[in-house]
Amino acid sequence: MNHATISVIVPIYNSGKYINKCLDSLLNQTLNSMEIICINDGSTDNSLKIIEEYRKKSNKIRIINQSHSGQGVARNKGVSVASGQFIGFVDSDDYVALNFYEELYIASIKHNVDCVACKAMTVDENNADIQKLSIWGKLPAGIYSQDQIKQLDWFNTGCSPVLWDKLFKNEIVKKHPSTNLARGQDFVALIDYTKEIKNIELIDKHLYFYRHHNQSVMSYPESINTLSADLHTEAIATEKIISYYKGYPIVDFYITEIVKYWSNKMNNIQLRYFEKQVLLSILNENFRCLEKFYKTHFDLIKNILTTP
Repeated sequence: MNHATISVIVPIYNSGKYINKCLDSLLNQTLNSMEIICINDGSTDNSLKIIEEYRKKSNKIRIINQSHSGQGVARNKGVSVASGQFIGFVDSDDYVALNFYEELYIASIKHNVDCVACKAMTVDENNADIQKLSIWGKLPAGIYSQDQIKQLDWFNTGCSPVLWDKLFKNEIVKKHPSTNLARGQDFVALIDYTKEIKNIELIDKHLYFYRHHNQSVMSYPESINTLSADLHTEAIATEKIISYYKGYPIVDFYITEIVKYWSNKMNNIQLRYFEKQVLLSILNENFRCLEKFYKTHFDLIKNILTTP
């Protein structure tokens, strides 16, 4: 597949239970000109055996093996060899509608946009409970320019904080390698990509099926570890948004919302003294940009952690 229209990056780590449905949905796409780049991230189950069987059946599939290094590293490895005009990402425990990439590709070509985003359904591990996923914003379907994005509450209500419901032009993705964060790396990459796009189209069709199960990273119970990871990611995201969009309403919208979000979270969770100290250390060390430009907002969060 030297001249694929779309390159789909699928990081795989111990996904033997779900990978068949994922690959079946990709191999049966109504859009034919695709390459499916499977990065086996050091799986210890039968994932590699399964994808090797699929490769025997289709030359669309390419397998790259690496030692277990995390989703960010796996995605970067896939992106580095992607030949498609556009790049999409699919998590190995999810699956997509059979017209998913055709719909996104046609929209991108027809309207000459740099990115197309659809909506998604959530599905349980047994494929029994399928519902509309509620992380999508309130903006109506349509095309939004970079100038419009700067004026909107884009990262809270305009666009979902993930990569897998979207299709991006190749050069945008290749310009910004993913960070290898424990949680929330999609959102950080999305901020980088959004800064590069001239326009994005939102389509009101539910074409991606996000699987919710107990082993997924975002299903882990709330703990000091998850709070620390999320706050660290928040620091990176906040610094990028301020750096890219300082002086535009999009920043004020975002900062106001994250202060409200973290204030509520820290007020509603019973944190022990040492846990508050851990989070306070992250805040002091990593939110310098917030402290410099939005000190009042910064102090609101800091006061919660310093109150007995």
